[in-house]
Amino acid sequence: MRFFSFVILSVIVYNSQAPAEVNATDPTGNSASLLGAGGDTTTNNQPPMVPLECGNTYVPVSELDIYELSKQDAAKDPNAANQQPDPSKLSKEKTMAICEGTAESKAGLCDLSSCASPQPPACTKCSEVDQNSANFAIVAGATPLDKVECNAGYVLKNAQSNEPGNMCMTTDKAYSCGDCQVATACKQCVVDGNVPKTP
Repeated sequence: MRFFSFVILSVIVYNSQAPAEVNATDPTGNSASLLGAGGDTTTNNQPPMVPLECGNTYVPVSELDIYELSKQDAAKDPNAANQQPDPSKLSKEKTMAICEGTAESKAGLCDLSSCASPQPPACTKCSEVDQNSANFAIVAGATPLDKVECNAGYVLKNAQSNEPGNMCMTTDKAYSCGDCQVATACKQCVVDGNVPKTP
């Protein structure tokens, strides 16, 4: 899950440079919509918005989720700790999505309203995992399920594998699954390599 570090650092750097029209929250706690960032990319140092296929990873997140994930990276990057917003001012509403096409491609942070799938992402041969364990251990005594719809996101190790390890998330549980069928795509994303650099 190396992409989380890139995305989170990107969000922190992006937030420090972003105008008030860009979602995720800037260091002063102001928030708005990522959708507004798709305007003129030649002014205000705004990165271009690009479409992404989320073949490997699709995880809807809120401003508060981004903050919680970025706290994990703050210890690795001393500059990140100085850019943390006030968590009490952050929204819990999921308005963004972390999206990655393949393990080799760049991850992006997308406007959730620009994301769609022709059919719900789903995985087969799934076992519930303990979301609070460090290694997402299989829950003892949990009944394996033939199929789970990943209505709260997915992180795939190998989509076409019968081996467990693909993570499928529902609104209240997470599963380690075998084969997965996903086709989520987002039209408006900020890609990690396009994030403006701090001066």
